[in-house]
Amino acid sequence: MCKPVQLNYSHQRIVRQCSSCCGSPAVQAAHHQYIVRQPQLPLPALPLPLRQQLDLDALPPPSYRVPLLVSLPSAADDGISASLLAAKDWVHGRVAYHLQQLATANISTKVVVLSLFATPFILLFGYMYHKAAHVKFGAAMYKVYALLYRVPGVGIAKEDNVYAYIVANMAFLAGLFTFAGILGIVSDEIKMGIKNSRSGNYNMRLSGHILILNWNGNTTSLLRQIASAYAEGGMFDNGGWLLTNRPPVVVLADKKKAQMDEAVHEMLRDRGLHLEVHTREGNPFKLSELKRVAASKAGTIIVLHPDSASSPQNAEAIKASVAMCITALGPQTNQRVVVQATGSPSEAGLLSSLSVASQLGGKAAIQSMELPDQQLMLQLVSQSAAQPGILTCWLDILALANNSAQFYVAELPAALEGKPYVDVRRAFAHAVLCGFRLPSGEAVMNPAEGDVPPAGSQLIFLGRGGAGHLIASPGDPVYDTAAKSAAERMKRERTYRSKARSILVSNWPAEGIPELMEGFAQFTPANSSVTFAMQGEPHPDWPTRISNCRFNFVAAKQPTSVKVLLEAGIKTADAVVLGSGSAAGGDLESDARVLAAILQVQDAVLASKRKDTPHLVAPIKRYATSKLAAQWLETLAAEQAAASPAAAAAAGKAGTPSAAAAAAVPASKPGGLLSLVPQVLLGQGSQSSQQQQQQQQPPPQLAVIDSCEFLVPGDVMSALMTQVVADPAYAGIMQALLGSREGQEMYLRNPASFNLPTGVPLCFAEVEEAVRLTRQTALGYIRGRHSKSGNCSLAKNKQAAAGQRKVVLGPAASHTVVFEEHDRIVVLAADFNVTGAASSNGQ
Repeated sequence: MCKPVQLNYSHQRIVRQCSSCCGSPAVQAAHHQYIVRQPQLPLPALPLPLRQQLDLDALPPPSYRVPLLVSLPSAADDGISASLLAAKDWVHGRVAYHLQQLATANISTKVVVLSLFATPFILLFGYMYHKAAHVKFGAAMYKVYALLYRVPGVGIAKEDNVYAYIVANMAFLAGLFTFAGILGIVSDEIKMGIKNSRSGNYNMRLSGHILILNWNGNTTSLLRQIASAYAEGGMFDNGGWLLTNRPPVVVLADKKKAQMDEAVHEMLRDRGLHLEVHTREGNPFKLSELKRVAASKAGTIIVLHPDSASSPQNAEAIKASVAMCITALGPQTNQRVVVQATGSPSEAGLLSSLSVASQLGGKAAIQSMELPDQQLMLQLVSQSAAQPGILTCWLDILALANNSAQFYVAELPAALEGKPYVDVRRAFAHAVLCGFRLPSGEAVMNPAEGDVPPAGSQLIFLGRGGAGHLIASPGDPVYDTAAKSAAERMKRERTYRSKARSILVSNWPAEGIPELMEGFAQFTPANSSVTFAMQGEPHPDWPTRISNCRFNFVAAKQPTSVKVLLEAGIKTADAVVLGSGSAAGGDLESDARVLAAILQVQDAVLASKRKDTPHLVAPIKRYATSKLAAQWLETLAAEQAAASPAAAAAAGKAGTPSAAAAAAVPASKPGGLLSLVPQVLLGQGSQSSQQQQQQQQPPPQLAVIDSCEFLVPGDVMSALMTQVVADPAYAGIMQALLGSREGQEMYLRNPASFNLPTGVPLCFAEVEEAVRLTRQTALGYIRGRHSKSGNCSLAKNKQAAAGQRKVVLGPAASHTVVFEEHDRIVVLAADFNVTGAASSNGQ
């Protein structure tokens, strides 16, 4: 039995649902004239009296067929309707598709399409106006065009007849759509252009720029180093200044653009620097993103270790993918590519393979900078604590400034090929020769005097001004005289012995203590001792002695408190190293803990009543924090100097007792940090005459820390990478000096260890020759804390970590120096305890 036919009363349509069971033409024809009405269909709702009069409720339910005078649509009619609906949908789809294409087209295409759309209106209304106003067809066309596009000066108020007035108004009304369309297109393009400029979505039209890929904690420091180099005039590169035209910097990273812009703005504001930086949010290992930042036209590409990677293995894979994309962009022989590496074996293999592949593709070899942040920081901290001033020397070398010393390479002159190193070294009197670079790229630092640099080697110098001013002059008489004088001095017995150092380390993270112990064992004199004040008990596997260095451990809940610092021996400590303790929190919280520790160390120094102060070393995350700490210590030192007995006596002689009283520090509570705070700030502005007389007594001299080195690891790493960008040979030099604990290191020596006197003018060539007789290389010298020759201000120093010491590196052989008691010679040596001598021929 076929399904019933339902009547849709709302639309007055018959919807047939019978199946193919009604295959007979007669049956189908019958269905075209009848409809089966279901018994359960409700009757129309009628008023109750009417229903009772008609007695409709008493009627039996209908079960019969009711003839309808309705003509149902046939199958042919259904086919036509379906075709019309399909055609309608097709037209709508095509129109929508073309409108979407038009929306994504450029503004020129949009304007042309809209003008073509308005052309029929111009022709139609132009012809109508031509007939109605009896004007020439060209004038009518222009009239309509002016009305459609709202040309100023053309109106519809004055027409000759009513027909022309009607046509002009019709054209004016049609112009609402055409003019509004063009206005909308132009405004939308302007809006999108402003949005793209803010979000950085537009393609870069640059060449020769510096491109930084990925983002990590060193990015802002790297930008700061580049900005500093620009401020100093450029970046040094083998006798010329690189990047003197100050090309812009583009950063592409998988990080929100707003966050990158905020970090860059904060960095430039804190340092007062100017740098053109463009940030782009995107995937650095996608070719489309690299093309958007003009990677193929960049002069230098720096690939950073991504912090956003989920694991170290993924970070290595990301860097490898980025390097592959750079190679795939096409040959660019003048482009420099530097990759920040962590030093892992798997990463080294990837970078080596990529370097080979890039050379096959016509690009320059990819240069990697393999200096892990943590290892470098621990090495510099241990060196600075063991030898105050060593960090100052490194910062002077790494600083991109015109007046700072730099490592640079120069080709070995043909006249010196086959000569022993001693002859090659003495042929250059305007810089210090530190070693040579083999054709394979390996750096040989501090070689023996009898070593012969092979053909094709490059010489490694430390000096100022670059290789452009170097002129080989074999047999310079300054070295002949200096060599004889140094040999006479070194024949005498050397009685100087390095003094053992006592170092206090407070609140250092437990995971970094073992490696820090190794550094102290390498860089401290014999019989030195290091005490760790730490949270919790030391690990049972930690040794109490490594080589000639002893280690002690003090467990405390608050390792930076004054009580614990006094118990740990701050009264006799030569240096104090501060850590940030737990790794919890960000950079701001870490720096806040270090600042609080500095405050307590100064209080402990005052409470210990020692006359001198220890050397303070602390790694700090942010440059602004290091500047704050340096200025705070300098302010305390200035206030204490003004309150010294000499200053009070001078004020009294000047007849200004009030000034002497103001400069003096109350002696009622010697020691403690509050003794340095002006009493006005403590609410003691009004005092009796007896108290004023007591204040006129010279107060005891209090010890204020005046020697400190604050290490900002991000600045050091970014400075190293910037130097590698300027000169690819720098990577091998830094790897030899800082990349491992083996090989040559930088040390500070007392001039007395080479029988060099104090207070006597000496030619630096004589210093070089005396040091070379002990198989070391003299790089320069550094002044002591209170040198009479002058030192730089603690807070005004650009690095904020150089303390108050003046460093002179890479001087000329004819440079004259007068050593003072606390001055030190900067040398390259294989070990701290180097005592052996070498003859002039290297034996």
